[in-house]
Amino acid sequence: FPLDPSSVRSFETAINTNDVLTFKVSTSGLSQVSAVFVNGVEISFTNNGNVLYFNTPVTTNVQTVILDLHSNTAPILATQTNRTINELTALVVTNTATDTNYPAQTLAYTLVVTNTANGSVQTNATITSNGIISWAPTETQGPGTYVFTTTVTDFATPPLSATNSFTATVNEVNVVPVL
Repeated sequence: FPLDPSSVRSFETAINTNDVLTFKVSTSGLSQVSAVFVNGVEISFTNNGNVLYFNTPVTTNVQTVILDLHSNTAPILATQTNRTINELTALVVTNTATDTNYPAQTLAYTLVVTNTANGSVQTNATITSNGIISWAPTETQGPGTYVFTTTVTDFATPPLSATNSFTATVNEVNVVPVL
């Protein structure tokens, strides 16, 4: 059936009560389908690219199927302030994104830390699946300035992302030599 938000589509078929009817709906050119309701009850569905699949039991009553269409919005990362820390000291930054889509989408985080002096990527910083950054600069990383760039991506079709950056300046700490 062609989908038009202002139209109602009816059909008849030769199936029995308690059979399961599988719908296959082309969603090409539509906003993201965020929910499917049959008679006011949300049911599970599979969105396989531009085709939506869902099942509903057949009854002798008229059934109303509603596709809830929403556009995907990009996740949002707040602006971070620059930091100054001493070498060998832990830095923990909460850099959690928000996503206004319903239902909530899974988000994936990536982190790149770059030394501003030589452009080298630092590999001893981590980011969790909740956007928590952890880093303890080593003795050789101080003094120095580093740019932390976080990208968060949702798992919608197509996926959208957001990026933010902040700078961490690492102070040199005089460490007593070991004999």
